[in-house]
Amino acid sequence: MACLGTLKGINSSCEGNIGGIQKLYIADFDEINVTPDYTGGTISAITGNTTAATFYTYVLENEVGSATSTLTKGSGGVHYYTHEINVQFSKMNKDKSLELQAISKGQVAAVTLDNNGKYWYYGADRYLSGEDTVAQSGQGFDDLNGYTSVLRGRSGYMPLALEGDALAAFKAMITDAPVEAGE
Repeated sequence: MACLGTLKGINSSCEGNIGGIQKLYIADFDEINVTPDYTGGTISAITGNTTAATFYTYVLENEVGSATSTLTKGSGGVHYYTHEINVQFSKMNKDKSLELQAISKGQVAAVTLDNNGKYWYYGADRYLSGEDTVAQSGQGFDDLNGYTSVLRGRSGYMPLALEGDALAAFKAMITDAPVEAGE
């Protein structure tokens, strides 16, 4: 059986390309409705189940956030992607501890803003959850005092691009990150 679809090729690009993510947006998976366009690789519509449906903003420092989607392909047509969004937050405090505990217990949808200015939606068909969350304070001045965490989930699809009207609808659902006292 041919499952290949339509090929078009991939050309090289003369534009800059920067790795990493600069912002992460997280929402309760059950509060968000998306209409995925899997053949186009995008989200064609996004709405909230309630007026309170919100994507919360997590601002990352330079070069501490990444996202990967790894294909697992088995016999009998089994294939899926494991999404992993790796983040780091400096300075341990009670508010960050409580926030990361809530994410680790919940089922979330996530959007990343990469360093090329592109928005990617994770969790269109299945939720992600916080895993491998670590609070740490190293012994040297240059060591991390803060948190690392991985949002992980499995999906039948790679992350989907947020563009056009769906991107505008998503941006209307964003709540900015709180400013920390003393910052």
